[in-house]
Amino acid sequence: MTNPYDSEATNRLCDELGVVEVRARLISGHFHVGQRTAAEAWLSRRDSAFKERAAERSEESLSISRKALSYSRLATGVATIALIVSVIMAIQKLVEWTSP
Repeated sequence: MTNPYDSEATNRLCDELGVVEVRARLISGHFHVGQRTAAEAWLSRRDSAFKERAAERSEESLSISRKALSYSRLATGVATIALIVSVIMAIQKLVEWTSP
């Protein structure tokens, strides 16, 4: 029989239950006194890992945003050049059309 106060057994139980259920059981007091410490430590590790992944995703998102901004500026420059060229061509055609 498994010792209910064994932290490894509690970790396995927490892995099976998942973060939401472990939080609910901690709040409602369903863990034994010995299990509570191990469950809180397990939850703390999960929260730390979640925060690390969130920070990594945030950095990646910021990098993607910066790259998109760079491409947007490049596209705006190209569009501006195209607009200038088309205006010049329109003026040239207008001059050709109005000259005898």
